[in-house]
Amino acid sequence: MKARRRYQIAFFALGWLVAIGLLFQMGLGEGFQSVYDTLGNRALRLAQSFSDAEGNALRSVRHTSRAEYLAPMRPTLSNVSALRNPSRMLFGVYDGGFPNTFAGLEKFESQLQYKFPLVSFYIA
Repeated sequence: MKARRRYQIAFFALGWLVAIGLLFQMGLGEGFQSVYDTLGNRALRLAQSFSDAEGNALRSVRHTSRAEYLAPMRPTLSNVSALRNPSRMLFGVYDGGFPNTFAGLEKFESQLQYKFPLVSFYIA
């Protein structure tokens, strides 16, 4: 390839780059931005719908309330002697944010993948 042909190709490409730059300065970039925003919003809605479906599936598998988790333990909890000498180990968790926030407890429960059936508050 001769030097003249290389210069022609280079100036042709440079001309197109200048033309595209001028079009973007005159407002063509806003059109691309609106298309990009639209596609981004659709992807965000799709991701949110997947997240919602995952949350719904998780809620359908789990019990809906702490009372349902507590139901099998009612005989033990209503009997004082059973509480003094439980047949199995009872355990719990403490969060200094109570009663103002449940965020620490919820985070801990999600890490353990276990929901504590009793929530007790004590303020001295």
